[in-house]
Amino acid sequence: MKPANFLIHKGIVKIADFGFARVVDSVDESALLTFLGSPLYMAPQVLAKQKFSSKCDVWSLGVTIY
Repeated sequence: MKPANFLIHKGIVKIADFGFARVVDSVDESALLTFLGSPLYMAPQVLAKQKFSSKCDVWSLGVTIY
């Protein structure tokens, strides 16, 4: 997530741009190593090409809020 993914209209915030989004419920190792997105907002695990989880989205949100 990055600032460009947040749409604000009449005080309501919506998250947009799920072009590369995918559900990671399976144990498919290749899905957990995908490298797509904006590097400035990526979690360290993604940048290091290590396994990652949905917690990386929380990292990106924190960077965006900061």
